Amino acid sequence: MKKKYSINGFWAFLATVATALGYDYKDPAQMNKAIEWVAKNIHPNVLKYTSDEAEIIELSEKNVTWITSYWCCSYEMEQAAGNKWLGPKLLEPFMPNLPGVVWIPKKVQHPVLAQIYVDWLLSKEFQFPDINSPGFKELNPIEAKKLWAGMIEGPLGPYYEQFIPDWWGGKEGFYKVFPTLDEYKAKIYPSIKVLDWEYINSHAEEWVSYYQKLIGG
Repeated sequence: MKKKYSINGFWAFLATVATALGYDYKDPAQMNKAIEWVAKNIHPNVLKYTSDEAEIIELSEKNVTWITSYWCCSYEMEQAAGNKWLGPKLLEPFMPNLPGVVWIPKKVQHPVLAQIYVDWLLSKEFQFPDINSPGFKELNPIEAKKLWAGMIEGPLGPYYEQFIPDWWGGKEGFYKVFPTLDEYKAKIYPSIKVLDWEYINSHAEEWVSYYQKLIGG
């Protein structure tokens, strides 16, 4: 099979691997070591490089690939669909991610409307939508569950746990793919604070080029 390469977000993966391995991605020598680690330990097991989400999902559902690295959603959606063999972890501790953020400019023209928008985003209706509502009910049950799972990022705190749907298997099943609040505080949040995305993006081409050189791409 001819390999396909994509740099769609791959630089962020390299940076998070470096962090997980204890390397400083802002130190060129250490970052090169992290990239070399990926080329040596992960690349030999890669079936295909692609940025096509549909292809990723198809390969995992057919059990062609056993481990998938993707920027978000894949394992939540597959577990919701009933593929319980999928798990979220590749490296310990958790690789840091960048959760969604709402940006409200200072001196915004309509601050009350901005607050209403934030209140909506924090509401139960947005965080844990009804799977029988429009947009879901028109789909077959498996596809509806996958779409539902792909829209959420886990509970924001203990209050939201009451809304975890029974069809997922309750909290026990839910926390197999989403971190608990305590796990987030201990493992993810400290890592997020050290990620300099402006620096990461400015070195994306350099890192990917070095990786492609190592694997002969």
